Amino acid sequence: MGEHMIDVNSLVRNHYHGIVRYGTVTKRMIKDDGWAYFKVDWHHDEDYSEAIAWRKEMSGKEHLVEEYRGDMLSVVRNPRQVALAIEAHYNFLQVKYLTEPKGELKLCVGQLQDDS
Repeated sequence: MGEHMIDVNSLVRNHYHGIVRYGTVTKRMIKDDGWAYFKVDWHHDEDYSEAIAWRKEMSGKEHLVEEYRGDMLSVVRNPRQVALAIEAHYNFLQVKYLTEPKGELKLCVGQLQDDS
């Protein structure tokens, strides 16, 4: 697999109106227009779901995307770097405020958890 090529099992990122989304590609297909399209299992995607529900309520139309054209996604080449950045951010906050923020924020790379 090429360095920037998106394929099944790739970790990908998508940006939707300021919401950064991460997910794993579950299917790749080439359509008649020549573009590769992907189905993605999005991880912890509540903000996007709420935004799409609000947009549907406002417009009366369905805006949920189920297949993403290749140019709508970018591959995350180094997932460990993302995990380390998040861990460093939580460690920074703990030191800055000299107290643990609400919830358990003790993180280990590979064991990130969402306490919501």
